Amino acid sequence: DWAGFRRHLAGRGKRPWKEHIAPTAIFVYDNERKEPDPMKRLISVLLSSALLCALLLPAAAAADAPSAWANDEVYRALELGFVPEKLQGDYQKEITRAEFAEIAIYFLAVQYGYPANAKGGDGTGSNYQVENFLTDYCDKKNDRTGRPFDLKSYDPDGVNTTFHWWTAFTSQEKFSDVDMSDTETRGFVNAAYALGIVNGTNESATSFHPNGAITRQEAAAMLQRTYTCYASNLPAAGALTFSDKNSVADWAASSVSLLAQWGVMQGKEQNTFDPLGTYTREQCIVTFMRLYDRAPEGRAK
Repeated sequence: DWAGFRRHLAGRGKRPWKEHIAPTAIFVYDNERKEPDPMKRLISVLLSSALLCALLLPAAAAADAPSAWANDEVYRALELGFVPEKLQGDYQKEITRAEFAEIAIYFLAVQYGYPANAKGGDGTGSNYQVENFLTDYCDKKNDRTGRPFDLKSYDPDGVNTTFHWWTAFTSQEKFSDVDMSDTETRGFVNAAYALGIVNGTNESATSFHPNGAITRQEAAAMLQRTYTCYASNLPAAGALTFSDKNSVADWAASSVSLLAQWGVMQGKEQNTFDPLGTYTREQCIVTFMRLYDRAPEGRAK
């Protein structure tokens, strides 16, 4: 009990009794024996462990949550269904090129009216509606070259009689550095490339650098390309007004300008854009959410 505990510590004569109390330790003393009881010690350990868990779990949960500025838009994106389950955490982590490709395809599925995170009727999981979206899109739209999607380029021998586009993208060996055993990543990367959202990292487009980080100007270019997959018209871009506009690459300038005009990507301190700055998961989700809400065309309109 507390009385015995205090007497025991006071008798040590070194420090005030309260300095011996650890915030995550609880000791139960036997008044007769004047030392910890073995059975009661076990209870003390269990109580200490429970207290420690109670202290650590909220901190871990907070670390995995979106930043305060991103919170509302991230959770709205989750409700709409365009954030893949594996990207629903570690929000301050830099997003990779492969992860961007995946969220872009999910986003387009939602734009075209497919509930991307819904389970399919055949039980195949969250990709089922994405597969349906890609099949419909590729049957009706043009590929990155402006020509109709050509099944023969994916199945030249006509072996697959039940062919659909998700199978095509997961089977294609487009990039040498995308793991062939990772079917899902390969499918999303190849789909995003075929739709013109992402590019290869060399002139022959045989490498992709799937785990590479994305700069802010690269993000702007890929967001704009995603927009062109569903918009009927791309407005003319105005002149850049950021104080570091000369640091923005020529190939990204119009994308940065348009997204700034729409309020999708905003400047940083001292009216800079920081084109080579980092781009995190939560920034990616928020900018897609703003593209959904603020771009001239889209499902929100």
